[in-house]
Amino acid sequence: MFILLGCVRVALILMKAPLVAFAVAATAEIIVAQIAMAVMYHGTGGSLFIWKWNRDIARGLFRDGWPLLLPTISAVLYLRIGQLMPGKMASYTEVGIHSGAVKISEAWYFVPVMVSVTIYPKIIEIIKNQRGAFQYETPEVFSIMALISCGAMIPTFFLNRLIIKIIFGPQYVAAGAFLSIHFWAGLIYAMGVARTC
Repeated sequence: MFILLGCVRVALILMKAPLVAFAVAATAEIIVAQIAMAVMYHGTGGSLFIWKWNRDIARGLFRDGWPLLLPTISAVLYLRIGQLMPGKMASYTEVGIHSGAVKISEAWYFVPVMVSVTIYPKIIEIIKNQRGAFQYETPEVFSIMALISCGAMIPTFFLNRLIIKIIFGPQYVAAGAFLSIHFWAGLIYAMGVARTC
């Protein structure tokens, strides 16, 4: 489904559609995704129509989850401030070049999250069965994240201009330096993800 919606965006680009068309496509993507999740949930025997608001549960979730909420908000602000600052300090052309690099680095940030979700059940199993072994497994999680990050950062450092040229075209090739810097920041992000495991 998401592949089909992605193809719609590509078609809009090829047709040189107006900005409004992309806004409608993005809104439609969110609506379709929510409907699909509701249908899948209904297929497992659940029903959205029997949900009820419980203030005590909501308060408990917020109380227990706010330490996880703050780093997420901080990461989003960090990425967006990086796009707003050049607009105040430089030209809109440089903002566009910088935004191109940010888009690629943001796409890579999915990888550490995917790895953490994959190894999280194993960590829980270790905690349940062998509590003492957890302190020996934790450094391995950080090592895996560091290895993956370096595997992405080193090629990007040398091939940044080529990557930008292939994805965005030669007019954005100046974004290569920004891309390298953002990928180095990805190491810190990956370590933060590992810490939450």
